Amino acid sequence: MSLKEHIPALKYGHRISPDETEGLAPVSFGDFFFVHSVSGDDSANAGKQPDDALATIDAAIAKCAANNGDVIYVLPG
Repeated sequence: MSLKEHIPALKYGHRISPDETEGLAPVSFGDFFFVHSVSGDDSANAGKQPDDALATIDAAIAKCAANNGDVIYVLPG
């Protein structure tokens, strides 16, 4: 079952942050990675917080683990 089926508002463009997903079941996530093409840095940042974002989606994918349910947020900018 997809996240959109658990949270119908997502079908209509509502966005959620990792904090808003706490306590939801049976949905579970692995790690969260943030990407911002303007202020991000692939070599100096870990990508774990919006203000410590990676610069590229490729860098975020490289940090993801297979079958872990990791989530990549692409920040506007």
